Amino acid sequence: MQEFSAIEHYAAWWNYEDNMKFTEDMFDHVFENIPELQKEVVVKDKNGQEKQVDFRTPWARVDYIAGVKEKS
Repeated sequence: MQEFSAIEHYAAWWNYEDNMKFTEDMFDHVFENIPELQKEVVVKDKNGQEKQVDFRTPWARVDYIAGVKEKS
C-alpha cells in the first residue's frame, strides 16, 4: 500500500498562466471523477493545529517575489 499519491504534469513552452489553468482543470477533473474526495479538507499544520484547505478553483495568483519579500 502506498504512503502517498502524487499528480504532476510537464509542458514545454507554457507560461505561468497556461500551467495554472491546466493545473486547476486537472484538479477539478480529479475531484469530479472521484466522488469520495471533498474539495474542502481539514489537515494539521506543523504545530498540530487544524487548518482548512480549500481546493475550489480558481486559485489565488501570488506574485512570487512580493511573497518572498513579505515573508522574509
